[in-house]
Amino acid sequence: MRWLALLGLAALAAACATDPEEREVHFPKGESTPCERPDPHPALAVHGPGVLSSSFRPQGPGRAVETARLAGAVYLQIRHETCTRNSQTFRFYLPKAELLSDGAASAYGRAADLIDSLAAAGGAGAPLRELSAILSLQAAKGAHAPPFGTRLELGEFQELLVSRSQADETSAYGTVIVVVYRLKV
Repeated sequence: MRWLALLGLAALAAACATDPEEREVHFPKGESTPCERPDPHPALAVHGPGVLSSSFRPQGPGRAVETARLAGAVYLQIRHETCTRNSQTFRFYLPKAELLSDGAASAYGRAADLIDSLAAAGGAGAPLRELSAILSLQAAKGAHAPPFGTRLELGEFQELLVSRSQADETSAYGTVIVVVYRLKV
């Protein structure tokens, strides 16, 4: 038994004595492809009537985060992605006091109202008003509104997804409505 312990110590000493460079594992570095699409632009460059304040922060090539305080104590975060896929994720954090019914239609309706409040007058707000109209159509279906997470096809190259969750108990907010708009190209 003693010889096994001595053999183990000798192997450990030999391993420690070798050059650390020889023991390192080197993984090949992947090639990063540069983002060939333009950087994102603020969705709220021109404020709609429901926007109290907003900020836009680039997060690296093809990514940005936009935040806004909205009327009714609603907080909005928009994540922009233009490199791997072209998408905007709107997260509306509703105040705890605001209660929505359990059905998907109420979330579609509230999301439509919120997005409509972001839209500026005139042509600058047209894309947001169009998105709001699509959400309003889903809300009008009432009990037949698509379940959360359903991909709503907006023609051949666009899709929309809506989900709903609860903020954690320590948050100042209650319900979170998430609207994801994607170009499929």
